[in-house]
Amino acid sequence: MLRINLAVDKRNTRSNLSERRERRRTLRMSAPFPVWVRGLTENGERGQFQAELENLSSGGLFLRTDRDLRKWKRLLFVMRLSLDRNQESPAAVVAARGEILRTQTGSPNCTGYAVALKSRRFV
Repeated sequence: MLRINLAVDKRNTRSNLSERRERRRTLRMSAPFPVWVRGLTENGERGQFQAELENLSSGGLFLRTDRDLRKWKRLLFVMRLSLDRNQESPAAVVAARGEILRTQTGSPNCTGYAVALKSRRFV
């Protein structure tokens, strides 16, 4: 059975300043949804590939990939919000534009990208 985790921690009180502060203000969903990433590469060419989301919220997303996205421009993310890999089954699809806020180095061939979503819509 696959589990989808929904979490938000709103413990940003003055009494908790010594603890690590949670900056998230919106609910974050951790699920391996497929995402198609499109944009302009550093050479000005159109690039596109498929990856998997690590988590998603109304304000941003986090994904890991072996691609170097730091110099990509005009990023578009198309997410199919279903764990069913059958493309024929009904599912909500969200298209969003975003910009990379930070990178997180993982294994040698995998980098994580935190993305702030600037606009989003259901398609």
